[in-house]
Amino acid sequence: MSKVYEMSHRDKLALLFRETLKIQEVTIGLPVSNRLDYAVSVFLSQSLKAYSIWSICNPVPRNEILDNNGVIDDFSSGFVLLRSMYEAILVSRFTLLDNEFSGCRNIVVQVAILHGAREQNLLVTSLKSTSSKAESIETYCSTVKGEILQESEYDKLPKYAKSYVAKPNIPNHNWYPQHKFTMKALASRAGFIETKHLQFYKYFSNYAHSDPFALQQIEAVRDPIQVKRMIGIIYWLTENFLTISLDNHRKVCNSENVELQISEEVLELIYMWTKFNKLEFEEPTRDA
Repeated sequence: MSKVYEMSHRDKLALLFRETLKIQEVTIGLPVSNRLDYAVSVFLSQSLKAYSIWSICNPVPRNEILDNNGVIDDFSSGFVLLRSMYEAILVSRFTLLDNEFSGCRNIVVQVAILHGAREQNLLVTSLKSTSSKAESIETYCSTVKGEILQESEYDKLPKYAKSYVAKPNIPNHNWYPQHKFTMKALASRAGFIETKHLQFYKYFSNYAHSDPFALQQIEAVRDPIQVKRMIGIIYWLTENFLTISLDNHRKVCNSENVELQISEEVLELIYMWTKFNKLEFEEPTRDA
């Protein structure tokens, strides 16, 4: 067994981030399917969020706006980004790997792409934009819809996805029924036990809200020692989510015949966090 378990969460996150950069290089220049292209975009997005979190946890002096060489520990923004990372895992894993779409892996990604295009179309239409870009977005929506209807996998799409494709571009709504596939349900499918999902999703969400309880949650952390502890929590949560994102990306790449070389240390992290997320919530170990 390697010494990865003896490393601090900060050092493990640095190791993990460097691995994600190497993995991203594998797909550069490769002819890819819509599904793999979508997976690459999701993985890049997760890596960028992790990079931003690293910058939050390791702040530098801002002499141009501060009168001294001090730094501001913006732990609150770290938890907002963690909520985004966590939700991205649930939604992207559902689209890319869920057994719900075992017979229509590629076309369901096109449905998700159509949803994104329709969101753009709704926005520019609401703004009453007359630019050529607005017209091209509307045309693109129709093009993607036509491609989906011509795909051989179309008949294997779930009924709700077919219904979404058939609808007009405006008004838009989610492409899968959210009453059926709640965040809790998506979390379970992604390997997160319900108690952990509740802790993660509700706790992170409060940092993005402005209601009294959310403000109390932020205001409760004032002591410098408490702030450092919050930063420590951010490290291990980011390590968790980036590891699971990498594992999901690996599974997509394997199914698309793209081989990824992953170090033994990171494979151990994948095993550890996959197991951890299925266990009842416990207080994380703290780095010294």
